Amino acid sequence: MSFLVSLLLPVIATVLYLRAYVQRAGIGMAPARISATRALGSGALTGAAALVFLGVLGVIVLAYRGRTLTPPGIDVSAAAFWATQFLVAAAIGAAVGALSAAALLPWVRSRLARLTPATGQ
Repeated sequence: MSFLVSLLLPVIATVLYLRAYVQRAGIGMAPARISATRALGSGALTGAAALVFLGVLGVIVLAYRGRTLTPPGIDVSAAAFWATQFLVAAAIGAAVGALSAAALLPWVRSRLARLTPATGQ
């Protein structure tokens, strides 16, 4: 269950990023049009960063509480174990972030269209 709840973090991060993109475009700090490629890429980076952040926070909490950094029975170093964990978290976060961005793209484009006057009138 906690894994499913943790998947909300990349969704929330992507929503906040795209909402801020619209605001930045409104004040001229970002282009008033966003391509699907850029939206998906930004969503993927935002989602990956969110889950890696959550993983780093988890490692810090483990270290602070004095717990072992690897599960019992793992015969690799803590650095190799966590590098693999962060890579998996980044991949999952990127997928969830890109899917979130794809779902939000029509909303973002409609908000951007309202910011700029229609050309050719």
